[in-house]
Amino acid sequence: MGSTSGRRLRSKEKQPYNLGMADDSPFAFAGLWERWRDQDNKTIETCTILTTKPNSLVADVHDRMPAILRPEDYDLWLDPGVTAPSRVAACLQPFDARLMKKYPISTRVNSPENDDPECAQEIPFARRAANAVLNDAYSSNTLKRIVNIFSALRRECARLGFHLLV
Repeated sequence: MGSTSGRRLRSKEKQPYNLGMADDSPFAFAGLWERWRDQDNKTIETCTILTTKPNSLVADVHDRMPAILRPEDYDLWLDPGVTAPSRVAACLQPFDARLMKKYPISTRVNSPENDDPECAQEIPFARRAANAVLNDAYSSNTLKRIVNIFSALRRECARLGFHLLV
């Protein structure tokens, strides 16, 4: 289970990431839900996910993140008797980045037509490298970094007696 966010690749495209717990456990966002009636007495149900400043894992991807609740805070957050904001303020702090993980996923996730497990699968390093070149074709520094990484990988494979096929 994860949440997605993205870092801009080009002016119109972002590299999406899957964000979740390091141990793959489910987690909950701090949210608010309300049922009310409009001027025509029609019932309206609304909800929102509260955000907070990003932790160190998310900061390079986005300027905010959902407020993730610690399991020990679930009962407090869901208690309808709690009406003082000060009682739940600590729940809105950035979640401990050491308990989370982040990895790049395919841009397939950006289309509502794609609703399958592949959307959350980590994209392999070689594909990320190719995407970096394609999405940043004018950056010779990116290309140099990729060439250096592959050269180092080839040397290490040769040292171990393997052949790297690219």
